[in-house]
Amino acid sequence: MGIYNVHIAGVKFKPGAADALDAMEDGIELELRLEPENKFDPTAVAICYGDQQVGYVPGYISEKITNKIKTNEIIGAFKEEGHHLSIHYGETSVKGDNTDG
Repeated sequence: MGIYNVHIAGVKFKPGAADALDAMEDGIELELRLEPENKFDPTAVAICYGDQQVGYVPGYISEKITNKIKTNEIIGAFKEEGHHLSIHYGETSVKGDNTDG
């Protein structure tokens, strides 16, 4: 397993995102959503809490995260202190997979 620790990008461009992130407890799981229709970056990955988008995975790593989402390597994405995110991944892990027998 590996972890990418990143700053959540674009928070200031999403109304209410900063307040929502500030109100969240650290460790809460956030959803990563691909945005292939994004006109600025076809590998953009939105960070969401329910129906609210709170930012983006930074552009310098979005292509790697997009590829990991497409190959089911993402285990989870968790809000960290401030406007930070930890993205947990593993090459053989599939969320919800139980191989204990």
